[in-house]
Order: sequence, then structure tokens, then C-alpha cells
Amino acid sequence: MDPNQPGAPVTDPAPNPYAAPASNFEPEPTADAPASPVKAARIAGVIILASVPAALLTSKIDVAIAIDVLLGISLARGSLKWRPWMILRCVVAALFYGVTLVADGHAIEGAFNVAYVGGLLLLLIGTPGKVRTIVGAVTAGVLALLWYVELLVRRIGG
Repeated sequence: MDPNQPGAPVTDPAPNPYAAPASNFEPEPTADAPASPVKAARIAGVIILASVPAALLTSKIDVAIAIDVLLGISLARGSLKWRPWMILRCVVAALFYGVTLVADGHAIEGAFNVAYVGGLLLLLIGTPGKVRTIVGAVTAGVLALLWYVELLVRRIGG
């Protein structure tokens, strides 16, 4: 190419000499980045699966427990495909069991049931941040543990 002859016009903008170098690597997430909905769903799935034996000890085997097992496994594996169904299952359980327990005169158990489901819903709805993930996991986990303590106390007490 002859330097005296004009070449094709330049259509690309000139590179910015002050710009950071381009990289194929993704930047590290910041400390205040929201938790992944998959991580929160996995936590919820594990808590649900951990609660299944207590449900088996307190009631007959029914469809609700089978649904909990199937949806819990799906969530624990990180699949969000069935998450809307688990949210619906939680809402129905809170309304049905919570209202039933309160109507039967067991208001404290009804409140614990609604709080347990509320903890699960904190993990399942949307993309929870770090604080919401911790609050949901601790709430649902502690109440699931208290369910086992209640079963143990009932067994020991008579």
C-alpha cells in the first residue's frame, strides 16, 4: 500500500488510552451482591427434607409429605423449575395448618407453623439478599429443630 494514496476511511472509534484493559475474566462479585436464588432454594430444599421425618412421626403418610419430598429434592439439587409449586405449597400449608391449629386452640403451634413457612418463603420468593437468606434459613431451621425437640419431649414425657 502506497502511503501517498488515501486508504479506506476509518469507521471505528479510536481506542481510549485511559480505559482499563479488556479481559475475558468476569470480575469478582462485590460483598453486597444478592445471594443466588439457586443457593437460597437449595437451603430451603435441605430444610424441607430435614423436616420430613418429623412429619412422618407426627402424621400418617399422605400426599403432602410426598409432595414435600419431591419438591425438596428438586430444590436441594438446585432446580428452580418447581419452585413456584413449593411456594404455593407453603402458602396453602400456612393457611390450612395455621388456621386449623388456631381454631383448635393451639395458637402457639399455629404461630410456629406460620413462622416456619414464612422462613421458607423468605428463601423461595424472588432473589433474596444475604440478610434475607440468613434470616429465612435461621428461622426455618430453628423451628424445624424445635419440632424435633417437641417430639422428643412428648416421647420422654409419655
